[in-house]
Amino acid sequence: MQPINCVILYNKTFHPSVIWIILSIYIEHLFCYYKSRMTGGGVFVPDKVIFHVDVNSAFLSWSAIKLLKEGYHTDLREIPSAVGGDASQRKGIILAKSVSAKKYGVKTGEPIWEARKKCPRLVIVPGDYDYYSKMSNRFMDVARDFSPICEQYSVDECFIDYTGMEHLLGAPEDAAAALKERIWKELGFTVSIGIAPNKILAKMASDLRKPDFITTLYQNELEEKMWPLSVEELFMVGGATKRKLNSVGIWTIGQLAKSSLPDMEHLLGVHGKGIWLYANGIDDSPVRDVELSAPKSFSQSATLPKNITTADAAKADLSRLCTALAYRMRRHQMCAQVVSVYLRRDDFQGFARQHRLARATDISRELTEACYQLFDGLWSGFPIRAIGIGFSDLSPVECFCLSLFDRRETARFIKLDEVGDSLRDRYGHKTLLPLTDLGANRFDHLSRYAPNSDRPATRCPFS
Repeated sequence: MQPINCVILYNKTFHPSVIWIILSIYIEHLFCYYKSRMTGGGVFVPDKVIFHVDVNSAFLSWSAIKLLKEGYHTDLREIPSAVGGDASQRKGIILAKSVSAKKYGVKTGEPIWEARKKCPRLVIVPGDYDYYSKMSNRFMDVARDFSPICEQYSVDECFIDYTGMEHLLGAPEDAAAALKERIWKELGFTVSIGIAPNKILAKMASDLRKPDFITTLYQNELEEKMWPLSVEELFMVGGATKRKLNSVGIWTIGQLAKSSLPDMEHLLGVHGKGIWLYANGIDDSPVRDVELSAPKSFSQSATLPKNITTADAAKADLSRLCTALAYRMRRHQMCAQVVSVYLRRDDFQGFARQHRLARATDISRELTEACYQLFDGLWSGFPIRAIGIGFSDLSPVECFCLSLFDRRETARFIKLDEVGDSLRDRYGHKTLLPLTDLGANRFDHLSRYAPNSDRPATRCPFS
């Protein structure tokens, strides 16, 4: 609803009562417009209203729900607990933690052994990425009932453009409360919601109070709520940026906001301008439904259970990754022309190399052979701790065509992929594997790309 401009030209033929009726209609329209922009507490709401909805301890909450459904007697959210990787697979880090575990000093990303030193009674459960994806999809289904414009930022958070929805669902804070209550009743977990005139402030608002809170952050609230925070609390300010800002006497977000923009650009370049705008609550990036955006690249990596020291073992894992990633790319109906391979040594030093193919392709066999060639040029015999692949420079599958110079087997490879994909869609991702994959390591996280449980698309929401 927008205010209308009303221009009345004096005309002798107009009866005074007609002019009075027109003015009354105009005044009533203005009254309804400004009433619709007010919250229940009489606070004026800006023209743009953005929600940022963040699931509280998502992985832990979803694991707790799953275990309760399976008959587990204790809610993980009520005891010192965490979701962690498999230490035997060298993925022994904390992925999510409960509020009780946080009180012991347990931190996300720290090794399990270190977390157990802080909290010996810590209960650790493995992640279930297929279940997380299903819960994420259900979470997004509820969020989309509150606005047709909903952008998924990650597996456990999204932005909702609530602008113009007030006359249907009520004031923003009332709608946020209804959303929070519905998620709790229907899905069984809590969320924190930030309400603001743009995405950056909505995200900052949802982080101000957790868990299970609704927080507003309008322009007139910046000085009270956001500016006193330490500068590293601002989105896109990491450790290196914090040290540079501290070196020039900037310790809080407020000091950054009041600093000179030219000085920030001189100190940090384009990044300095970006964070200066964020500190002042300025962000014009729109909320976009990520389903409308095609992916720009595909990648997959894995930390290996033990170091690999032979080419055959490494290529078996490369083949396994290529099979899964090519299947995922074909489901998006895309082809790739650039293939990349990444290797990490046992001393954590990484090496990468990429190659441009003669034409874009989505054929598993061709992509795997390209990865093999890159591996041969990249590996010099060092122990391999982690391995990864990537497909980029994408184009729609309609652009793919065979040429006179393609091998005769190419058409058979295409048919093999079609049959394999149909079997995986029907019976699961491990139904059909190349013979080389049988000697590969077990990568449980690849199953999250099984049909109807894809990991949600993610990207920077402020671009």
